[in-house]
Amino acid sequence: MNRFEKILCMGCHFLFLLCNLGYAQVDTRLTYVSNDYDTPSKGVGTLIIDVEARTTILSSSGISVFQNALQLDANLIQQNPIVDFTNQQFPESNYNINEDYRSSDGRIRYVYAFSSGARSIVNNNWRRLLTLTIQYTMSSTTASIAWFNGLPNYLVTDENNINITGIEEQIPSELNNIPLPITERNTQSEIPTRYSLYQNYPNPFNPTTTLRFDIPSTGAELVDTKLIIYNSLGQSIKKLYNENLSAGSYEIQWDGTNDFGKSAPTGIYFALFRADGFTQLRKLVLIK
Repeated sequence: MNRFEKILCMGCHFLFLLCNLGYAQVDTRLTYVSNDYDTPSKGVGTLIIDVEARTTILSSSGISVFQNALQLDANLIQQNPIVDFTNQQFPESNYNINEDYRSSDGRIRYVYAFSSGARSIVNNNWRRLLTLTIQYTMSSTTASIAWFNGLPNYLVTDENNINITGIEEQIPSELNNIPLPITERNTQSEIPTRYSLYQNYPNPFNPTTTLRFDIPSTGAELVDTKLIIYNSLGQSIKKLYNENLSAGSYEIQWDGTNDFGKSAPTGIYFALFRADGFTQLRKLVLIK
């Protein structure tokens, strides 16, 4: 290769890099923020999720269109969810906004289309583009969230209306088998008189078992309560509850998965209940 050919080759390579820098793709992901029980009122849970995005290389892109949708599973749909959209990085003064929850199939949709003014920017650092707050009726079950398989599909275009759609990253483990507990069983006239963790039922079980516990009235409005599943090696594998709780009787289901949503193997497990200095242990047998 002579000198001219080398210079030509380098120039082509440079142009290639410029083109790729100009049309960086934009990936998106969900980030679990929190899942609070009895908030904002007793019997209501509040799940908060951030929708984030970033470019795939060291560049910034002005966004003309950003759209996507999520899917709530059947368990969560049955809990009469109310979905609120906040912290949007697409101002109404600059974007046409279409956000809604469709109860018939559990679709959460968000579409932002540039209209005028300054475009919102996405660079190669993960940036929160909006926050989803999902309020639901608490129940002894679990639920999951997925990317919606239908319209609107994931789409991002830049200031030149070029398609720069990247990938939807894998749903984080915290959004698989989300606990929706706890169902309060007692009325105020039936407040327990002592702490207690009851034997799970059924036991042995496959794949789901129910645990019940009591918290008496102690004078304190809320009691720091923990219910954690341990394996036979003493390792914590599932935090079923780690919240402040008022007096009452409660129940929750464990579906045999760990904190990462993976199924636990056949074996012996222990449920450890702690509240206000009280501790009680129950033996659980998972058979598959």
